[in-house]
Amino acid sequence: MYRFACSPPPLYRLLGLLLGLLALLSCNAPQEAADLDYHRGRNAFSMARYDWARFYFEADLERHPNRPESWRDLGLGWLSGYEGSLTRGIDALERYLALVPDDPEIRQRLARAHLQIGDTEAAQRALGDLGAPLLRARILLPSSPEQAREAILQALTPQALAETPDDFETHLRAAEIFENLGQNEEALAQAQRAAAVDPLSAELFYLQARVLRRLGRVAEANEALALYEILRQLPAPGVTATPRQELALLRQLEPRLPSKPPVFHRRLARLLLENGDFGALAPLIPAIAEDTNADAILVLAQTAHTQGQTTTARTLYERALVLEPDHPKALAQKALLAYETHAYEEAEQLLNRAMALDPWSAPLHHTNGLLALARDDQETAAVSLRTAVDLVPWLARYRLTLADVLLSQGERAAVERLLGETPAEDPEIDRYREKHAL
Repeated sequence: MYRFACSPPPLYRLLGLLLGLLALLSCNAPQEAADLDYHRGRNAFSMARYDWARFYFEADLERHPNRPESWRDLGLGWLSGYEGSLTRGIDALERYLALVPDDPEIRQRLARAHLQIGDTEAAQRALGDLGAPLLRARILLPSSPEQAREAILQALTPQALAETPDDFETHLRAAEIFENLGQNEEALAQAQRAAAVDPLSAELFYLQARVLRRLGRVAEANEALALYEILRQLPAPGVTATPRQELALLRQLEPRLPSKPPVFHRRLARLLLENGDFGALAPLIPAIAEDTNADAILVLAQTAHTQGQTTTARTLYERALVLEPDHPKALAQKALLAYETHAYEEAEQLLNRAMALDPWSAPLHHTNGLLALARDDQETAAVSLRTAVDLVPWLARYRLTLADVLLSQGERAAVERLLGETPAEDPEIDRYREKHAL
């Protein structure tokens, strides 16, 4: 990676260490947390800024080479995003497992990474004796089809399915394995079960089209292929499309889908919010209220929040917190909504709950700074906002909020230093400088 673009300059890093001590005192965290690189990495990771996350975990490991969490998150960072590296991810996860050998989730993640590069022997070693039958079936498939079939049937027992966190992925991968085994009826049955969970996968309907054609069901194969052609136009993560274009595709898809599970209603509701079609959203709220995926509801709540639909956002935040009362992000976002609607006592209570769960979350410190400003507590605001900037240095919004506070106090030189610490070029920062003649 380019350290010039991604790493803070020396002056910034020195200031960051000093402010790390301030953050330490304000958060009452353990002594070892005085070095903020690990916590910066966690904030970057949670915001899907994998390039930043990897840089901070690498910096942390220079000083703490045996910190398992940094090896784990560095590995996951390399396996994620669009500028990742399977080989570096594998190396980091193996270093993590040398320190924490009994982490089943990471062992499975490592096995999948080995599979991606075609190393089935290494995947088998990583998996070891873990009871992960679906993954084991994928590993066994090239060398022992019969053992792979036995493993996949074990993955599809009612007990195993009850323990699977994502039934869609289970059924889709089962369909792929059955297809590779030449068992097309079984493959089709699993693909149909996957579609009942998530009918918005182009990969799924392309598989269905292949299997149906082999079974001689040409008309159904053509319909599955038509669904695939629509779905492949929906934007994948990182691919831009206007909300109007995406909504048009979903409306085109809607009458042709065999079922409309919660994932369909979530995506439709998000697009209606983004397009400002609030009237069409109301009929979907009862279906969404029955959803049991707190993270998915939170994404939808945040969309409603950004579109100014505060009543809908509050309803959805509360639903997420019914499902997971200690969900840090839901608490944080509901606290921000409470602040924006001037319910300051509620905001403070929610922030206190969230900070007890995650004292190093940058959004929490930012919201706490905003709340302090609303109460005209400039000193607390400056400390909280500075902590947020230190934890998430690349985000212009946090930096400019602090700059506004410093400008209101006549601290122009401090603002110039703050903006000069920006780790990379940012047009928003440049516009702010121009506006205030800095």
